[in-house]
Formats: sequence, C-alpha cells, structure tokens
Amino acid sequence: MDMSNKTSDKNVATEDDVRIVKAFIDYAQEVIDDMEYERPVDVTVYQKDLTSMQNILAEREQQDKRIKELEEEIVELKKYNRIVSDRVVEYKKNSIPKQTVIDKIEELKKQISIDICIENNLEKHYELKYKIDVLQELLEGGRK
Repeated sequence: MDMSNKTSDKNVATEDDVRIVKAFIDYAQEVIDDMEYERPVDVTVYQKDLTSMQNILAEREQQDKRIKELEEEIVELKKYNRIVSDRVVEYKKNSIPKQTVIDKIEELKKQISIDICIENNLEKHYELKYKIDVLQELLEGGRK
C-alpha cells in the first residue's frame, strides 16, 4: 500500500495504533528474552529497535499530556477573555464620552453669556458656573 497518498491527518497515530505498538513492544520483549534464554544470540540490534519504539511511545505520551494541558489553558483563557469583554462592555455602558462633557461645558458657557446679557441673574450665573467646574473636574480626572 502506498503511504504517500495518505494525508498528514491519517499519518497521526490513533489510540488503536498506540495500543498495537504497546502490544508489539511487549511481544518483542518476550521474544528477545526467549532468544537470550534459549540460545545465545546477540540481541543488541533488537534491543535498540525496541528501545527506540519505547522512546517514541513515551514522547507521544508526553505530547498528549502537553496537548491536554494546552487545551485546559485555552478553556481558562476563553473564560478570562469573556470576563474581560463583559467588563469592557459594562464600562462602555457606564461611561460618558469626553466630547459629550466638553460639549456640555460649552453649552453652559453660552448659557452664562446669555443670562448675563439678558437677565443679569447672579444666582443662575453661579449655578451654571458650578456645573461647569464640576464637569471640568470630571475631564481632569476628579477632584484634587
């Protein structure tokens, strides 16, 4: 069978593949043990192959463990991002754009000018002046 026609997804070991490799490693170890016991044969080559397969399997298990850890981190990051997004939305709902405050100050300044010219009402003048001061403090970051 031509392996080059398979996609890279099909080249990834499945759980069945891992189970088969583990069974083969166990079987190979038994065969090697029998070979050493029954007749004196140099099993070094077989031992190297078996060790390589065990190392590959151990690496895969480490990768699986790391993938699981990363997936858990992703879940936590998604929770954190959702919390931050909710807070940003809430902040935007509860905040006043700076330009709106500046526009209101200008509107009050015009009202003071009109009041002084037309009504000469000092009480209203001071009330509007106080409102302007409060709005300017908001723009500057609060009272000092």
